Amino acid sequence: MNKDIQKQRMKRLFIDEAKKLLISEGVQSVSTRKVGELTGYSYATIYNYFKNLDHLLWCLGIDFVQDIVKIYEKDFIKDHYTPEDIKQLFARYIDYYFLNPNVFKFFFFYQLEEPLDEMKGEFVRPSLEKVLINILENLALQRIIKEEKVQIISSLIMNSVHGMLLMYFSKKRRVTEQEIHRKSDEIIEFLLGGQ
Repeated sequence: MNKDIQKQRMKRLFIDEAKKLLISEGVQSVSTRKVGELTGYSYATIYNYFKNLDHLLWCLGIDFVQDIVKIYEKDFIKDHYTPEDIKQLFARYIDYYFLNPNVFKFFFFYQLEEPLDEMKGEFVRPSLEKVLINILENLALQRIIKEEKVQIISSLIMNSVHGMLLMYFSKKRRVTEQEIHRKSDEIIEFLLGGQ
């Protein structure tokens, strides 16, 4: 078997096990020793594929972003949009984190070192914000919103949704999943000119 293919398979094995561990127990439970135990390899073997634990965690982050993109990629790439599309986009995004709270905590509460130089290219990916801007630009062409407001509306929606999720997951304020969905819809309607 080709050495590059074998190396990719081994990396994938370690990433997949570390992802399962992070989803079920949280990032604080992810260690090279534990991932090694779960895969049946010595933890030292992991260092043949990853420079350190943060390198492995950055790879997990890239994988999680790809998972999130998959929840909206197919359904939200089209020629014509409505404000309802934005509500549906964020409903799916919010639900992903309700189903995977440890992924949200990993992204928003865990401090990682800067990615390795060779990884910076890998971390460029289609993001939720790019999809949102695409929808908003389409709404501007339909004259539902003003073109010069696209960036600010995008920022306000993203920051509002993330702020509500941060409050929810930090448990700093009691808010329910239903309230977050309702408030997300209200904010989107307000920003798009609804009454």
